[in-house]
Amino acid sequence: MTAAPRRREQTRARLVEAASDLVDETGSVSWGVQDVCRRAGFTRGAFYSNFSDLEELLVAVWGERAEALVTHLEAEVAGRVAAGPLDLERAVADVVAVLPLRPAYAVARMSLLASAATSDVACEVVAEHQRVLRARLGPLLVAAVEGAGRRPTVEAGELADLLMAAVDGALLQAGVDGREPSAAVLAPARVVLLGASVPV
Repeated sequence: MTAAPRRREQTRARLVEAASDLVDETGSVSWGVQDVCRRAGFTRGAFYSNFSDLEELLVAVWGERAEALVTHLEAEVAGRVAAGPLDLERAVADVVAVLPLRPAYAVARMSLLASAATSDVACEVVAEHQRVLRARLGPLLVAAVEGAGRRPTVEAGELADLLMAAVDGALLQAGVDGREPSAAVLAPARVVLLGASVPV
């Protein structure tokens, strides 16, 4: 890679990192391009040579986090399942415990889902993330359910789809109600894992 493309890649990475930090620190996406530029130490020109607008930057932030998120969930759920037999309540609690449910995550996730309604790029990021979850998180959810002495009644990928749909709905409702995200997610996750499985 020549010097110019490498510099451009580094500039883009710093802008994404600055936006990611702002999401975490503010728990919102109410800041603007100037805030990102100030945080990253770049001009608005540098921003617009890498991103067409703030929405595109937020899509990049989520895309970067998606792989790290799935890898984290994969390791954590596998470790908890391997630790020993589970009852259903513990299986649900263990799954919810490793979901990234900080308010900042909820804000970023809801912003991405809203963008996906009008942006092809955001829609593809959401779709790709869902494909990865189906392939990698689904089997771990099956293992958690089976570890609790139950048999899933749906395929692994569908179980992951159902759980993430429940999580997204709960996060949206938690934002409206002002509830703690983890508390809001616990009951829907239990309904999914219980409703999509039967005792062995």
